[in-house]
Amino acid sequence: MSHPHERLDLAQELAEAEEAVGEYRRLAVSDPGLYLPGLGVALDRCALLLGLAGRRAEAVAVAEEAVDLFRELSGSGGGSGPGVHAMSLASALVNLGNQLAELRHHDRALVSLRAAVELCRRHGSELRLASSLEHLGIKLGEMGQADEALGAHLEAMQLRRPLIEAGSTDDAIDHWGGLLALIHQLHQMGREEEAAPYQDLAARYHRHVRETRPGFIVFIDDLLARHGYRVTATGFRRESAERVSELNEEGLRLMRAGRLDDAAARFQQVIGLPADDARLATPLHNLAVVLSRLGRYGEAVEPLERAVRLHRAAAMTDDRRRPQLASSLNNLGWTLLAVERFKDALAPLEEAIGLQRENAGSPAGLARSLYNRGVALGHLGRHGEALDSTEEAVALLRPLYVREPDTHREGFRDALTWLGRQLGQLGRAREARAAVREAERL
Repeated sequence: MSHPHERLDLAQELAEAEEAVGEYRRLAVSDPGLYLPGLGVALDRCALLLGLAGRRAEAVAVAEEAVDLFRELSGSGGGSGPGVHAMSLASALVNLGNQLAELRHHDRALVSLRAAVELCRRHGSELRLASSLEHLGIKLGEMGQADEALGAHLEAMQLRRPLIEAGSTDDAIDHWGGLLALIHQLHQMGREEEAAPYQDLAARYHRHVRETRPGFIVFIDDLLARHGYRVTATGFRRESAERVSELNEEGLRLMRAGRLDDAAARFQQVIGLPADDARLATPLHNLAVVLSRLGRYGEAVEPLERAVRLHRAAAMTDDRRRPQLASSLNNLGWTLLAVERFKDALAPLEEAIGLQRENAGSPAGLARSLYNRGVALGHLGRHGEALDSTEEAVALLRPLYVREPDTHREGFRDALTWLGRQLGQLGRAREARAAVREAERL
């Protein structure tokens, strides 16, 4: 098994992978039966490396080509039985699913990952099935589908556990990844007692690997540390939950000092810790704020989506969390507007408005959500609906501006300006000019 330190520079690997794709394309023209499988493998590897390089859209396109090619090869049979290309197809499906998930095409990602699991059930080894189940479980967990995620991880561990207990180290890092994914999912669900036996198993396996394959320990310990765990002489340990608060406060200090890149790094460190879900929502929100201030709006969407999921889960058992959920939904909607995903912005904004109406949220908060919804609707060409939403926002903001002009001037001006634009789109020119003039006088 190759170690991570044996890998070449990513740019060099990617260049070589792209060259291999080109060579296999050329060869497959003259002898497709011999070279198309190699082209599929080269495409799959190229897609993986493109994803690691952050070129996700390109990675999806290349991964889709690999999936289509292996599906065609699997359908043709090739005289070697129906499953001869099944594992190559499963690998390509997992790769495609992970790339789609990084672009937040979660539903499509799950379709791909589920297809990989079913292929591995029919044609793969137990370890291939375990790996595909873990990929599926991780994505389900990220989407908030905790029960199904846990089921996938538990099924995978049934396959890995006999090998772990027997002390097999041939796939030690993969076994560790499976153990850690299961333990982390149980912690995320607040089921610490159920996690305890797997933590004991992890501590025993750590000692065994240290004694028999010490070269692996640096990579296993790095994997543990990145998720906020460690193994000591007394067993498997989690970072203290207090560490979340400490790191979050440090991130806030850096943000106030204008050190935004450092603050973003600190919040990223916080959200990697296995703390209580609700506690992670605040640093996730803070990370999104910093990324937005850096102009990295696209990167701010995912932390806000996670914060929404965490607040929603907390609000199911504690009504006091509803205002926080509404606020995170509005912030998500605003960020989606910033990256011109106007249709996607509507759902969180509608949900935020509903919560703010039901729970008597602050007029300013409701006004912000109504204004943001009006912006989304206007960009979608639904100017009548946009006007209704913006008029309500203006009506709420007007008395707030009268009482506290410095606090509400910018929001009131923006709402009036957008109101004027929507009136103009509807042919109500005189009213549009009046709204714009009022905005300019503020």
